[in-house]
Amino acid sequence: MSSCQRSKGSSRCTDRLLWRPAATALTAIAIGSPTVLLIERLAAFSLNWDDFPFVRDSLNWSRLMGSLWEPICAHVCPPFRLLTRLLLIGQPPLDGVPNRLALGCVIGAIALATALYVFVVLELRSRAVALVAVLWGCTTTAYFCAVATYALSQSLWAAATVLASLSCFARWRRGGRASWYIGGCCLALLAPAWHASGVLAGPVGAAYLWLAARGHRCGVAGHLVRPSAIAAAGPIVAVSVFGLIAIWASAGHVLVGIMPPEYGVDVRGFNPLRGAYLAARCLVEHVCFWSFGLPTHLSFGQWLVFFPLLVAACWWWLPRGQERLLAWVGLVWLLCGYLLVYSLRWPLGLPLLRVANWYLVGPHIGLVLFVASGMTAYRSFKRAESGGQAGGGGTMSLSEAACVVTIMVAMLLLHWPAAAREARRQRLPAQARQLQRLEQIRRLAEQVGVGPDSVREAIGPVVIAGSGGFDGLEWLEPPERPRTMSREQLKRLFGEAGR
Repeated sequence: MSSCQRSKGSSRCTDRLLWRPAATALTAIAIGSPTVLLIERLAAFSLNWDDFPFVRDSLNWSRLMGSLWEPICAHVCPPFRLLTRLLLIGQPPLDGVPNRLALGCVIGAIALATALYVFVVLELRSRAVALVAVLWGCTTTAYFCAVATYALSQSLWAAATVLASLSCFARWRRGGRASWYIGGCCLALLAPAWHASGVLAGPVGAAYLWLAARGHRCGVAGHLVRPSAIAAAGPIVAVSVFGLIAIWASAGHVLVGIMPPEYGVDVRGFNPLRGAYLAARCLVEHVCFWSFGLPTHLSFGQWLVFFPLLVAACWWWLPRGQERLLAWVGLVWLLCGYLLVYSLRWPLGLPLLRVANWYLVGPHIGLVLFVASGMTAYRSFKRAESGGQAGGGGTMSLSEAACVVTIMVAMLLLHWPAAAREARRQRLPAQARQLQRLEQIRRLAEQVGVGPDSVREAIGPVVIAGSGGFDGLEWLEPPERPRTMSREQLKRLFGEAGR
């Protein structure tokens, strides 16, 4: 398990390096491993109630442009609406829509894994540590709802964009080219456009640049460019600019931010004190148990035992070298993410907040960055020195590869039961049959030249299972020249298909 041992005048590597193509293959397998947990879910993918409005507003370009800045549950998400339109391009049959959106879930999971891998490699120059971070951060059920439900995968893209922004800032520190800094600020502006959790691109990017500016306090290597503290304001300004754009483009509706009435949640009830307590309660459960595929709910007494142990473990793990920068950035993302989510969503109550894990994609990635920062202290995951062979030289040692494979198998075994259980819970056999009927209605309506209003008058709304009462007829397009037919004729035509 040793890495490279150095003598007085020369260096001798006691651990053979993995063949470069094999290292590349292992990297691809690790980045694609999150999709393994989706196998059972993808076998019978069904739509969630959040998915139906996105599909309705993305079936053609005119609908997309008309709803591009329309908020859904307080989220203004133009890029996600555009992604939905691209997935539905070519006008697939309505019963084929779930397969198109399932592809979007897979792409989102791989995008997050890739962004995490790139950033950790840039910071730690260790390919093995980056792969372990990907496995623990993405091959997990800690936020499985965000991976297995299309509408909730917004948070995957937001987190991936935050990581891409950090990667640009890391490139800027190494090369000094202003274009990297500008690109990082632009990505910070884009992050909240995917999902409201992307606003953390502001504080996380600012923390990264500010701590890098204080390089002597963080142990940053001397050959890196030290940004000025003023540069840390860039991500904050970028996120603020998007907020102003969203308020203007949505005519102020995003400020209201009211959830559906059955939840009774309003962002105007922001309560950081209640949020801090709920965050502390859920943080212990998610970090100590959910991260390992063990959905455990602790009592208050159990929490009192585990909370100080977790704090002590974090203090012990905190690196003392130049990796401390990444550790503090991860902690800022983790703590700010939990505090923001629970300060806004506290009316949902502790039982529901425990399982509403789609909000915790970004904070979980912050936890992974914190853990990855301390891994290079171990000889099995040495940081690559300038001109060295380990980690960052495009390959990895055999012991590192063995550790990566072991962790990958362990993560899949730990999280497979929870993933399979969630996939079975979300399975809706009736939805597939109803979407087939809806496709038959659409084709018949196009043939006879009638619009959705006429069909609705004849057979009533077509409610799809799992849609929360959404009328599937809203997916139909009105004809350019509608044909006038009597109600009796419409009933005879659509009665059989509408059953």
